[in-house]
Amino acid sequence: MTYYIYGQNGRLSHTVSDVPRGTIPARSTTKEPISQTCVYNVFADEWVEVPEQAPIVEPFSYRINEKLKALNDFVNAQFNAYLSKYPEVEIESFKTKAAEANLVMADENTPLVATPYLSALTQNVLSARNQLAQDVYAKVVENASLEAFAVGTRDAIKACETQEALDAIVW
Repeated sequence: MTYYIYGQNGRLSHTVSDVPRGTIPARSTTKEPISQTCVYNVFADEWVEVPEQAPIVEPFSYRINEKLKALNDFVNAQFNAYLSKYPEVEIESFKTKAAEANLVMADENTPLVATPYLSALTQNVLSARNQLAQDVYAKVVENASLEAFAVGTRDAIKACETQEALDAIVW
């Protein structure tokens, strides 16, 4: 006698013909399956046809979000690589130095007292403070270009309406 063995999902697993007398294999039936896609219904004691499910297609918005996450990961990695060159104490002062550098860039005759942090770093020497302000400003511009890249790329990703357009955005 041939036994049709089905898995926990009810789908045909394999057949067995050489079974010792008095032994019935677990999860088996002697009823022949009606098709390759059928499953065995234990309660009805019959094979039933189950239509194949259409593949699950993720919404396009999911792919957009995945691309946005990849962009964020890339930009964060670039910024963290930049930050890794500096000690924590210096990183803590970036915003203060940037604000003071902006004052100096607007007017190089800004009084030293208006830029206490930069002035302290340069022993209150006006020309040295102005040079440091230019150096700090250059770093601000460098970081702004990374942010501009991120914002522009993010806007381009969000504007995509097709997979081809999304795939065309690379960095």
